[in-house]
Amino acid sequence: MKTIEIFVTTVGAVAPKRLQLELEATVADLLKAAHANGEIEPGGEMLVFLEDEDEPLHHSRKLGDCAVQERAFLHCHKCRHISVTVNYNGTKEKMFAPSATVGRVLKWALKEFGLSGQDAEDKVLRTDAKRQPLEPGTHIGTLVARSCSLALYLTPLVLVEG
Repeated sequence: MKTIEIFVTTVGAVAPKRLQLELEATVADLLKAAHANGEIEPGGEMLVFLEDEDEPLHHSRKLGDCAVQERAFLHCHKCRHISVTVNYNGTKEKMFAPSATVGRVLKWALKEFGLSGQDAEDKVLRTDAKRQPLEPGTHIGTLVARSCSLALYLTPLVLVEG
């Protein structure tokens, strides 16, 4: 049996946790392993998403049948969708899977606000207008604890204080 290394993120995860599972393991087996390793809380329905995929994986399917490959990033979350609101000279809103990356949301926001070229070059997303920029590879589900919604701010990388 082939064993693969995968990375799992969930609500509040600072960094992805590494798991080793067989390709023949099911998504339910992955959840059991993540729970045993302390990555996810017990109880309640937990959905598993491949990074940047919109639909959750069925718990009965084998990892190999779900296109889970070596060093894949998966996200475990209770929300099927997260309502993301981006603020920048107005607001735009869209539903994303918890496994959507900040980079994907940023790309969508730039397009929605009609920013391109020089205007888009230095833009980043933040959870607060003055906080550190979010890393492009961060799953938005890691930023959402109790609700299935997230407010973000589209700002220049360098904030001018004055």
